[in-house]
Amino acid sequence: MTIRNPAHRALPCALLGAIALTACASVAPAARQSSAPFEAVWQRHQTTINYVGFTAQYSCDGFEEKVRTILLYLGARRDLKVQQVGCNRAFDQPGHIAAVRADFYTLSPASATGADTVNAQWTMVTIKPMDPYWMDFGECELMQQIKPVIAGDYSVRDLHYRTACVPHDTTISDFDLHGQFPKLAASPSP
Repeated sequence: MTIRNPAHRALPCALLGAIALTACASVAPAARQSSAPFEAVWQRHQTTINYVGFTAQYSCDGFEEKVRTILLYLGARRDLKVQQVGCNRAFDQPGHIAAVRADFYTLSPASATGADTVNAQWTMVTIKPMDPYWMDFGECELMQQIKPVIAGDYSVRDLHYRTACVPHDTTISDFDLHGQFPKLAASPSP
């Protein structure tokens, strides 16, 4: 669960209308297939993702779900495991500190075709405020702190990763990630 900064209520109605139109337009899948299929293999990754932020607050369950959603969106295999670490807040209250352990697989181009290879395709992916719709304003610190996982555990082409976080403040452009990530290629119709 993300707790929004109260400053959101102060935005002018015209800006809120523009944001709503942008959010509606981004409901369409942002991921686009952008290359011919290639052979890939699944690689396992295990990591701990820590969050310490001033702007967004997460409940323990909310942070676990947000990280799971981001990893899946970038192409992690559906059997990933994301589990909160050391969460002892009463009644799962939102806070500025959270951590999860993640055990997941991502695709990487194969050096040779083999029994364990799958067909993959480079897919353009974007993450910025309200694109996809589940990314909120104020989640810049999360995007800043998850960068080592994205840059280190995913094969990615043309990665553009920008964060401009200001504690206790949000802007419509405080973070932006886009690049091509390998995802399973769509099976041809019979």
